[in-house]
Amino acid sequence: MARALLIVDVQNDFTEGGALPVSGGDAVAAGVTAFLAEHADEYDRIVASRDWHDPDGDNGGHFASGTPDFVDTWPVHCVAGTPGADYDPLLDTSAITDHVLKGQGVPAYSMFQGRTADGTGTAALLASYGVTEVDVVGIATDHCVRASALDAVHAGFEVRVLTDLIAGVSPETSARALSELAAAGADLEPSEIITTVRQVRADEWMRVKELRLRALADPDAAVAFLSTVEASSAEPDSFWQDRTENAAEGSSAAAQFIAERAGEWIGTATVLIQQAGSVNEFGVLRPADRAIIVGVYVDPVARGEGVIDDLLTICGAWARAEGLSEIFLDVHVDNHRAQAAYRRAGFTATGVRFTASIGDEMEMSRRL
Repeated sequence: MARALLIVDVQNDFTEGGALPVSGGDAVAAGVTAFLAEHADEYDRIVASRDWHDPDGDNGGHFASGTPDFVDTWPVHCVAGTPGADYDPLLDTSAITDHVLKGQGVPAYSMFQGRTADGTGTAALLASYGVTEVDVVGIATDHCVRASALDAVHAGFEVRVLTDLIAGVSPETSARALSELAAAGADLEPSEIITTVRQVRADEWMRVKELRLRALADPDAAVAFLSTVEASSAEPDSFWQDRTENAAEGSSAAAQFIAERAGEWIGTATVLIQQAGSVNEFGVLRPADRAIIVGVYVDPVARGEGVIDDLLTICGAWARAEGLSEIFLDVHVDNHRAQAAYRRAGFTATGVRFTASIGDEMEMSRRL
């Protein structure tokens, strides 16, 4: 499952001082740049479109021969090779992987009507990289953003419009456009609530410790974790440094993933590879390699928002990449909230039960 960011028409002629300026256009350009600085590595492709109209002719009636009606006919704008067609200088284009040009001799509002320099259409480009989800930003909400997002929905992509990174011509038509997009199946969310799920880095051991202590202080910790706040607080820094390094990017024995939103860590889960012939903490001999998820925690402020599903999914993907075909976890028999969450994520009870230091536990698993 791959994700792309679609940046629609953040061009000089559509921002303040341009031929068809949209109020807030420069703010969108700067906002997208700030967003990319934090989130560019979360996208498999970053695709930007530009109007690129022919300098000669009316581009299929798109340019008004007299007074434009601002519905189907427009003043001359975004002519190929002119400063007006350039990206807004506040948009950092260094992370963009693919550039799409549209409106070459014809009216074109949707990014999906454009093509790359080698002639590849946007839908085909995204499909070639296995993209199934797209986030949409840019200008203008009520015209090219609307058209691009609708075409993305109709092409079968899961679509999210980042509502703080768009700007429209008018509040009324922009509101109608967003309502239309929501009715079509697009999600409308501000960028600051985007949740990122990634593997920890070795140098983040202090944050790993802080999150672990927060998890152990949760009211349900007694039926969820084998340790306590007191015991974990007493561990030396070297313990947390080693623990984090062993589950950080590049490790093949374990992987700790965290869910992050607006810079805050709101959840975590770790997957371990138990080698054949090893004995786990309960004295059980493993006859074959197996992957097991441990240390699952989601902050109360983010529960019910799918964070646990994202964590379990990425744990499963990591285990599958390591050659495992099934993933396991253990849950306390009285931790009914966790059991329900695991069942929703496709885990089923294996029938194995045992007694741990915190009481009776049951084993659950899911095929990968």
